[in-house]
Amino acid sequence: MGSYTFSKKINNSLLPITFIYLLIPTILFTTFWTKPTVAIFADLILLFGAFLALWNYTSVCKEKQVSLSPATLFSSFISSLIFTYVSGAGEFINQFYDYLLHNAKFNLLTVDDWPIYNPNRKVYMCYYLGYYLVPSGLGKWFGLDSVKYISFAWLWFGLFLSLLWIHQIFKSFSLLKRTVATFMIWSGAYVAVMIPVLEKLFDKPSFLGSNSVFIGRGE
Repeated sequence: MGSYTFSKKINNSLLPITFIYLLIPTILFTTFWTKPTVAIFADLILLFGAFLALWNYTSVCKEKQVSLSPATLFSSFISSLIFTYVSGAGEFINQFYDYLLHNAKFNLLTVDDWPIYNPNRKVYMCYYLGYYLVPSGLGKWFGLDSVKYISFAWLWFGLFLSLLWIHQIFKSFSLLKRTVATFMIWSGAYVAVMIPVLEKLFDKPSFLGSNSVFIGRGE
């Protein structure tokens, strides 16, 4: 009974938690990288948009949710942990060359004041920062060495949410098809590129649109 209650709470909280996960780095960026008047306006729009999306989801799409079993939650939790570990996050294993850039960004964002500005080149560091802002922001409080652990936890949680959404969107698919969809989405390929393959695998899926996946529109 306890595991069922916990699973139900996760089902009901999945979209709000996902919005919070995505909103925090977005609001951090708009707050620190734009002028105060622009930041306030942008943050209010983001929060209002999130409220409308949650209200619409609750009133229209919530009844279409598939119930996530304790086994699904556990397998997603462990799978996302393994993926995060083998990716090199947290420096628990040897990291790929990409982490030269990742670690440099974490270092700059943790040590320097926001927004980061290069006076010699007269440019701001403002591209592709979303993943780095929360770990780096917390690293300002807990120290630079803590960033590798915080970034590991942040990535792990994000992958965990991704797996839960895959179970929601592809709820009628077999385990093999869900696995294929997971690797295709996590490979970094655009949905528009994957559409022909997905249509062959899933027989005219209704959840696909132009370069997008629709939440709550599973088969």
